[in-house]
Amino acid sequence: MTIPTLMQNHQRKVYVTQLHKLYSELNQALVMYLNDRNAVNLLEAGLNSASAFNPFFKKYFKVVQDCGDEQTPCFAENYIKLSGDATSFQCRNNCVLLADGIAIGTDNILRDKSQIVQISIDINGPQGPNILGRDAFCMFIY
Repeated sequence: MTIPTLMQNHQRKVYVTQLHKLYSELNQALVMYLNDRNAVNLLEAGLNSASAFNPFFKKYFKVVQDCGDEQTPCFAENYIKLSGDATSFQCRNNCVLLADGIAIGTDNILRDKSQIVQISIDINGPQGPNILGRDAFCMFIY
Protein backbone atom coordinates (compact mmCIF):
# COMPACT_ATOMS: atom_id res chain seq x y z
CA MET A 1 0.00 0.00 0.00
CA THR A 2 2.85 2.40 0.74
CA ILE A 3 4.82 1.87 -2.50
CA PRO A 4 2.05 3.13 -4.86
CA THR A 5 1.57 6.23 -2.70
CA LEU A 6 5.31 6.93 -2.71
CA MET A 7 5.45 6.46 -6.48
CA GLN A 8 2.51 8.80 -7.01
CA ASN A 9 4.02 11.47 -4.73
CA HIS A 10 7.36 11.18 -6.52
CA GLN A 11 5.72 11.51 -9.95
CA ARG A 12 3.78 14.58 -8.78
CA LYS A 13 7.05 16.20 -7.61
CA VAL A 14 8.67 15.42 -10.97
CA TYR A 15 5.78 17.11 -12.85
CA VAL A 16 5.90 20.18 -10.58
CA THR A 17 9.68 20.46 -10.97
CA GLN A 18 9.47 20.18 -14.76
CA LEU A 19 6.72 22.82 -14.92
CA HIS A 20 8.74 25.22 -12.74
CA LYS A 21 11.79 24.61 -14.92
CA LEU A 22 9.90 25.37 -18.12
CA TYR A 23 8.28 28.45 -16.58
CA SER A 24 11.72 29.76 -15.64
CA GLU A 25 13.19 28.97 -19.07
CA LEU A 26 10.26 30.63 -20.85
CA ASN A 27 10.58 33.72 -18.68
CA GLN A 28 14.33 33.94 -19.36
CA ALA A 29 13.79 33.42 -23.09
CA LEU A 30 11.23 36.23 -23.24
CA VAL A 31 13.61 38.59 -21.42
CA MET A 32 16.45 37.63 -23.80
CA TYR A 33 14.11 38.19 -26.76
CA LEU A 34 13.33 41.71 -25.50
CA ASN A 35 17.02 42.46 -24.89
CA ASP A 36 18.06 41.12 -28.30
CA ARG A 37 15.54 43.40 -29.98
CA ASN A 38 16.16 46.36 -27.63
CA ALA A 39 12.40 46.53 -27.03
CA VAL A 40 10.26 47.55 -24.08
CA ASN A 41 7.52 44.95 -24.60
CA LEU A 42 6.82 41.85 -26.67
CA LEU A 43 4.56 43.67 -29.12
CA GLU A 44 7.30 46.16 -29.89
CA ALA A 45 9.78 43.29 -30.17
CA GLY A 46 7.58 41.57 -32.77
CA LEU A 47 6.32 38.57 -30.84
CA ASN A 48 2.74 39.32 -31.83
CA SER A 49 1.62 36.49 -34.09
CA ALA A 50 1.59 32.72 -34.24
CA SER A 51 4.19 32.75 -37.00
CA ALA A 52 6.61 34.71 -34.76
CA PHE A 53 6.70 31.94 -32.16
CA ASN A 54 8.29 29.24 -34.33
CA PRO A 55 11.61 31.08 -34.75
CA PHE A 56 11.37 32.18 -31.10
CA PHE A 57 11.12 28.57 -29.89
CA LYS A 58 13.91 27.44 -32.21
CA LYS A 59 16.30 30.19 -31.15
CA TYR A 60 15.78 30.16 -27.39
CA PHE A 61 15.01 26.47 -26.71
CA LYS A 62 16.66 23.16 -27.63
CA VAL A 63 14.11 21.89 -30.15
CA VAL A 64 14.59 18.26 -31.19
CA GLN A 65 11.38 17.86 -33.21
CA ASP A 66 9.30 20.47 -35.02
CA CYS A 67 5.73 19.31 -35.64
CA GLY A 68 4.62 22.65 -37.10
CA ASP A 69 0.86 23.09 -36.86
CA GLU A 70 0.25 19.37 -36.21
CA GLN A 71 -0.29 18.27 -32.63
CA THR A 72 1.10 14.78 -33.05
CA PRO A 73 3.74 13.40 -32.61
CA CYS A 74 4.98 16.19 -30.30
CA PHE A 75 1.82 16.11 -28.18
CA ALA A 76 -0.59 13.26 -27.50
CA GLU A 77 -3.62 13.00 -29.72
CA ASN A 78 -6.19 13.32 -26.91
CA TYR A 79 -6.25 14.70 -23.38
CA ILE A 80 -8.67 14.37 -20.49
CA LYS A 81 -9.50 16.45 -17.42
CA LEU A 82 -8.73 15.33 -13.86
CA SER A 83 -12.37 14.28 -13.64
CA GLY A 84 -11.89 11.88 -16.57
CA ASP A 85 -13.99 13.92 -19.01
CA ALA A 86 -12.65 14.86 -22.45
CA THR A 87 -11.06 18.28 -22.87
CA SER A 88 -10.31 20.51 -25.84
CA PHE A 89 -6.66 20.98 -24.79
CA GLN A 90 -4.46 21.02 -27.87
CA CYS A 91 -1.55 22.61 -29.66
CA ARG A 92 -2.61 24.34 -32.86
CA ASN A 93 0.55 26.19 -33.90
CA ASN A 94 4.32 25.89 -33.51
CA CYS A 95 4.19 22.51 -31.79
CA VAL A 96 7.71 21.44 -30.84
CA LEU A 97 9.34 18.80 -28.67
CA LEU A 98 12.26 20.00 -26.56
CA ALA A 99 15.41 18.07 -25.69
CA ASP A 100 14.19 17.47 -22.13
CA GLY A 101 11.00 15.79 -23.42
CA ILE A 102 8.67 18.74 -22.86
CA ALA A 103 6.22 19.55 -25.66
CA ILE A 104 5.40 23.23 -26.10
CA GLY A 105 3.45 25.21 -28.66
CA THR A 106 0.88 27.95 -29.11
CA ASP A 107 -2.86 27.51 -29.20
CA ASN A 108 -4.61 30.84 -29.65
CA ILE A 109 -3.60 34.43 -30.05
CA LEU A 110 -6.44 36.67 -28.96
CA ARG A 111 -6.49 40.34 -29.76
CA ASP A 112 -8.15 43.07 -27.76
CA LYS A 113 -6.27 45.86 -26.01
CA SER A 114 -3.30 43.55 -25.60
CA GLN A 115 -2.02 40.35 -27.11
CA ILE A 116 -2.86 37.19 -25.25
CA VAL A 117 -0.99 34.10 -26.34
CA GLN A 118 -1.92 30.70 -24.96
CA ILE A 119 1.06 28.39 -24.59
CA SER A 120 0.22 24.68 -24.52
CA ILE A 121 2.61 22.52 -22.49
CA ASP A 122 2.90 18.79 -21.93
CA ILE A 123 5.60 18.08 -19.35
CA ASN A 124 6.39 14.63 -20.75
CA GLY A 125 5.38 15.03 -24.38
CA PRO A 126 3.04 12.41 -25.82
CA GLN A 127 3.66 9.94 -22.99
CA GLY A 128 0.82 9.36 -20.53
CA PRO A 129 -1.10 10.16 -18.47
CA ASN A 130 -2.10 13.11 -20.73
CA ILE A 131 -4.31 14.72 -18.11
CA LEU A 132 -4.90 18.47 -18.09
CA GLY A 133 -3.65 19.71 -14.73
CA ARG A 134 -1.38 16.75 -14.12
CA ASP A 135 1.11 16.68 -17.01
CA ALA A 136 -0.57 19.08 -19.47
CA PHE A 137 -0.92 22.80 -18.77
CA CYS A 138 -1.69 26.14 -20.38
CA MET A 139 0.15 29.40 -19.78
CA PHE A 140 -0.83 32.81 -21.07
CA ILE A 141 1.52 35.58 -22.16
CA TYR A 142 0.14 39.09 -22.00
